[in-house]
Amino acid sequence: MRRLLHRFTSSRRAYALMLAVLAAAGITSMLGLMLERQLTQRLSVARQVEAYQRHHAAKGYQEIVDSWIRSLAGRSIAPLITDGERVLTLDLGDGLRAEVSFADAQGSVLASPAGLTGRDFERVRLMRASLPQGSRDPSVPALTRDVGPVAVSMRSAPAEVIQAAFASVADLSGGVEFAQRLLAIRAEQPIQQSDVAKTAIALGVTPEIRARLNEVLVAEPSLWFVTVELRRGSAGTVVAREGGHIVVAPRRAGRGSTSGIWEKSSAFLTWQKLPIQ
Repeated sequence: MRRLLHRFTSSRRAYALMLAVLAAAGITSMLGLMLERQLTQRLSVARQVEAYQRHHAAKGYQEIVDSWIRSLAGRSIAPLITDGERVLTLDLGDGLRAEVSFADAQGSVLASPAGLTGRDFERVRLMRASLPQGSRDPSVPALTRDVGPVAVSMRSAPAEVIQAAFASVADLSGGVEFAQRLLAIRAEQPIQQSDVAKTAIALGVTPEIRARLNEVLVAEPSLWFVTVELRRGSAGTVVAREGGHIVVAPRRAGRGSTSGIWEKSSAFLTWQKLPIQ
């Protein structure tokens, strides 16, 4: 009898211990889930706050850049810019400053004619088809871009892009020499729009084709890439980089030096966080 009672008591104790262990495991699991949920919520809130801060910082930079462009009152920005060199420095306090630079972003062909119609659609399609196929060294500029106008900037376009622009309005065979001559001019002096006609006339291109070349090749780009570098301290350590594509309205002939100073003269098409080099 005593043995039976002892076994029964031991069984109850073991059962109670098992229930206690299961309860403790359940509570631990619940606590773990609660902590994980709180951590996820904190991370989500932190991401939202960071996105909010970056959004408003980007809008601030964009407004400053646009204000600088408006202050030029319609004058061309191209003579003021050397690609990659800063044009503005903003003191943000606490040893932090923002350096703003521009680079010609129109020296390539639109990657897709989607959204275009008529002549623009056909020209982009022909330019794209005339570019070299296959892999390209990633260290050299890309031959295509996702945004911007149809026309190509002679200020920065490589030979392949100039040849493709030529092929979109004329016979492909003449594009090689045409591109070589334009690049030779560009190596000696800033390229001018009149150089298109001069080069085309020298090659015997018809007036109709010359007019079309002036539509697909421009000396002054309207698409630029703006880079904002945040630097800290006297050493100028880069702590963040952001940037995006901006379209600047072309210079209007006959504008006064102060007219249009409050007009919206530019528009950002993209903005993104950039890697720190």
